[in-house]
Amino acid sequence: MDWLTKYVLPSNDYKADRFGVLLKKNRRVLVLGPSGIGKTSYFKYLAAGYAAKRKRDSRLDNLIPMFMPLALYQTQELHSLFNNQLVHYGQLTDSKLNNWFLKKGGFLILIDGVNEVNPSQRQKISSFVEQYYRTNYFGFSSQESYAEFQATEKLELIGLEPEKVREYINKRLDKEKAEYVIRQFSQKAYTLYGLPQNLEFGLDIAEYNNPLPVSRRELYETVMAPTLKLWEQNQRSDYPVMLFSRAYDMLKAGFPFFEAQNDPSKEDYLTPLLRYKILIPYGDHYLFRHDLIRAYLANKYFTARWQDLLIKDTVTASSHWKSMLEFVILDFHSQIDVREFLYAVSGKNNQLAGELFKWMSRTHPELCADWSDDFLKEYGKKILELV
Repeated sequence: MDWLTKYVLPSNDYKADRFGVLLKKNRRVLVLGPSGIGKTSYFKYLAAGYAAKRKRDSRLDNLIPMFMPLALYQTQELHSLFNNQLVHYGQLTDSKLNNWFLKKGGFLILIDGVNEVNPSQRQKISSFVEQYYRTNYFGFSSQESYAEFQATEKLELIGLEPEKVREYINKRLDKEKAEYVIRQFSQKAYTLYGLPQNLEFGLDIAEYNNPLPVSRRELYETVMAPTLKLWEQNQRSDYPVMLFSRAYDMLKAGFPFFEAQNDPSKEDYLTPLLRYKILIPYGDHYLFRHDLIRAYLANKYFTARWQDLLIKDTVTASSHWKSMLEFVILDFHSQIDVREFLYAVSGKNNQLAGELFKWMSRTHPELCADWSDDFLKEYGKKILELV
């Protein structure tokens, strides 16, 4: 993908040169936003932008961008990841020389997915940055801020306004199909597809002349439908259960990889997941195409068992559960069920419960209208303001 021409900025405030203004303040910028808002895409746009500007004179324009996805940080420390990126993009295979380049500086190091690693790993990232930020510049992306990054400049990534949704569609589809899809949009659809990842999935569906889903649940059900239908035709009712359970286990453990590629015994299990882009190859492993897919599938396992898993189990509901729990909430049929569930979440993670309540109040107020005042009193307005 040509990120400079095909990426749709939420607004001009996010142009690469505006990002550079933030970088100049203290050499570190934390990009924040919910899952699916486009943090990874934004970093790829920045990397392309700074790579294209390297022949200009200003110091920031001469930075060498380095994109470092933390999905691989489960098995690699940052020095190794930096070296591997130079090997991959610059064919620089001497690790000692690459480490000298890092010390010498002049890189814009974009570390993607800080929320995907555990506290110990975040501390190692912080130490890495502290060691090298005086000669390099750093960008981080995360769904939330952490104490290790309090000194950084913050940039909140926003969703797409309707005109930006239309721009995205026109860039992705041919003129006739784009006009057809845009005619299907209501205000509700613009809200749903203002999240770029939802829009990407929706356009995948529309390209095959299928109706555009009108709700979040319908969207992800439609994304998964071809795979589940094929398994049903092959009389493999065990495969969906395996998939849902695996997604939940991955989310619970914070483990990014789905399966090793060298397992031929599961070919009929993996093939449709790859064909329909539920999974993508990544080195010797598979990853879910996006963590929203993982969240949706994990929800299919979690929803029927939430009382045992959330109340009786010893798990700690961390912040990266948020997308899964949003899907769970959308599956409830009454405010009473939602209330009981949210109080159970509060017992595990009070801040996460507050984030879910704010999300519901903004996007699905009908789910909490009868009990929102009670929740606010118990949760505490002052605590909620800090979420």
